[in-house]
Amino acid sequence: MPDIKCVTDRNNFDYDLYTKIYKRSETDPLTGLLSISSFRKISKIILGEVREHDSRTIVFIYIDIRDFKGINEEFGFEQGDEVLKSFGTIIKEVFYGRTCGYFFADHFVVMCFEDEALRGIEEVQRVLHEMYTFREIMFDAGIYRLEDVHESVMNACDRAKDAMDAIKGVYSQNVRFYDDELGFKIRRKRYIINELDNAIANGNIQAWLQPIMRTLSGRLAGVEVLARWNDPIYGFMNPAEFIGILEECKQIYKLDIAIVRAACRNFNRWYSQYGTAVPFSVNLSRIDFEMCDIFSEIKKAASEYDVDPKYIRIEITESVLMREPEFMKEVIAKFHEAGYEVWMDDFGSGFSSLNVMKEFDFDLIKIDMTFLRTFDDKSHIIIPAIINISKKLGKKTLAEGVETNEHVDALREWGCDMMQGYLYHKPVPPDDEYIHIFGQNPETAETDHDRKFYGEASYANVLDSSIFSKIVRPDGTKMRTSRAVAIVELKDDMFKLMYTNEAFRYTISQVDIDSVELAQKYLNDNRRQYYHKMRELFHSLSSDNEYVAQDFILSGELCVIRAKFIARDTEEDNDRIMGIITLENISRSPYLKEQKMVDYALRDIVKIFERIDLWHIDENYAEVVYNSANFFVEAGKPALDYGMEMFIQKEVFPKDSARYRQFMNYKTILDRIHSSGMGFVSENFRFRDKNDRDKFIWKTFIMVDASTHDERRVYACIRPSDSPARMNGYQSFLENKGDTLS
Repeated sequence: MPDIKCVTDRNNFDYDLYTKIYKRSETDPLTGLLSISSFRKISKIILGEVREHDSRTIVFIYIDIRDFKGINEEFGFEQGDEVLKSFGTIIKEVFYGRTCGYFFADHFVVMCFEDEALRGIEEVQRVLHEMYTFREIMFDAGIYRLEDVHESVMNACDRAKDAMDAIKGVYSQNVRFYDDELGFKIRRKRYIINELDNAIANGNIQAWLQPIMRTLSGRLAGVEVLARWNDPIYGFMNPAEFIGILEECKQIYKLDIAIVRAACRNFNRWYSQYGTAVPFSVNLSRIDFEMCDIFSEIKKAASEYDVDPKYIRIEITESVLMREPEFMKEVIAKFHEAGYEVWMDDFGSGFSSLNVMKEFDFDLIKIDMTFLRTFDDKSHIIIPAIINISKKLGKKTLAEGVETNEHVDALREWGCDMMQGYLYHKPVPPDDEYIHIFGQNPETAETDHDRKFYGEASYANVLDSSIFSKIVRPDGTKMRTSRAVAIVELKDDMFKLMYTNEAFRYTISQVDIDSVELAQKYLNDNRRQYYHKMRELFHSLSSDNEYVAQDFILSGELCVIRAKFIARDTEEDNDRIMGIITLENISRSPYLKEQKMVDYALRDIVKIFERIDLWHIDENYAEVVYNSANFFVEAGKPALDYGMEMFIQKEVFPKDSARYRQFMNYKTILDRIHSSGMGFVSENFRFRDKNDRDKFIWKTFIMVDASTHDERRVYACIRPSDSPARMNGYQSFLENKGDTLS
């Protein structure tokens, strides 16, 4: 054993008295130190003697070897006993002449003067370090200053132990003095433990509610039930304080049962008052599954207050799961079979692993607020990854701790289903006016229909990379999300853009639509060429379809919309359907091969037509876009009326002139096109043959809407007519009306 330095002062103590008392007292056979009873008895005698000879402050040191269980497991019990024996010898030598005791397990107590305490603790640690080279032996020590010589020795030992317990697990600190602050915490801890039952019985434990908002609809989707303790002595106590204490002493199950019962009672009252209520989630502790049958307790409360299990969400943290994973799998299955949803709480706190998402059947992953508290570049990588994985596994997502608009914008962009945090509202009592606002106004809280309908959208993954458009901003930077995605609802024949990502907003800006509001306005404008097509597209959606697609010309650029079914609600008076769409501007596609194919196709399609004019209706002029036949062309940009009359004189069969003027009336053409529901109208007329100017042949005139958001335009297109036999039938029809060839 290394040399040991004694820290006590032999000149100020009667060692003969100490030696006589020590020899006559009961000692521990292993450590050679005083037993608990002997320590208490001798300490009282010594205290009386000390006060007559020395005025220095007396302290009690309570010592506990760190991870002594691990030493026994690693090296065996014999080696563990050797450590205890050596520890006792070291303490006795360092604090020679002072009262040293061995209480139990690996717990030691020393009574000495205050000026000896810290020096003695340092010396014990030094000797242990030199003595045990195969494994570092560390300990925690609590010190209590004896203020009154008449104070109970065991009470002094308890307070020293309280000081030691306060630094358990704090490996950067191994010594703690007992002080007023610690004393207050300990008294409060004991008060919490002792008063829990009374607090529950007297209604001091309350079930407060924090709103959970649906990202897609912006409406109340549920509430989380949170325990609050309004004490007649201490007032409102911090939940982090009393929950941790109750978990430590395994009394938390009483609190959780009381909160579940209060939540069911409040739900019943709310439902009775308003005829509707939103679901609520309750948090369960690991202790709940150890100390009671929490499933039966929740079932009992739900039955007593007539709450359908579909309105109750069970929140479980990872620490609960990993203690007995197989048992917890059975519990989760049991909750599911009974109709409850089960949520994983605080994902991302502590050491949450992806294995938990894989192994346990959760309905929703609740992303811990720590990701939002430090909302940096890493958060912008990790959070969407969690959302993406959750969606691919068929799980919904909820972010807690939402406090800024930046949080909302990013979470909405990533498709997080629900949000919760102080930005929306802090937790409130169940009778708070804020809660009653939702009950009195059904437009602010989801109905059962809404919940089912919008709940289906939770499985739509806007981060899914199965169809990429790889959009890049003009400055060369990439979008946060790579596809132009929107979630669209069609209700009462009106479209509503429920969600759009940055890439979608950028893509519509390429076709002169500078806002989501304007895009929604155009979708519901029956004068637009895509008005009817989009409705046909959505009504063709079904859960059996992979997706449907439709091409559109938007501001002169070819775009393709792909749509996929999300949900349909046929239980209300008006049918509504929701789908997810992707928008791609083929004209600006980064895929060169696809773009070339479109270019070639457009060139070939143009060959069908003999002439194409573009009418600028608002500015009242026409310009020739394409002319492959020997049609008369007016110089410059003639006014529409003038150009039409000149064309009639030069090209149109006289008896078709009146019909031609009526069809080509530029003041009514767009209304007729919109009424057609096809984006174009067509009619057949007779025009001079380019090879024989004295002869007239049938051709088809097609008028196509080419309007942009700031200009009304029409393409006037001429192509050869269908087969001669078909046109002979059309000619007979005209002759029956008196329109004959000359």
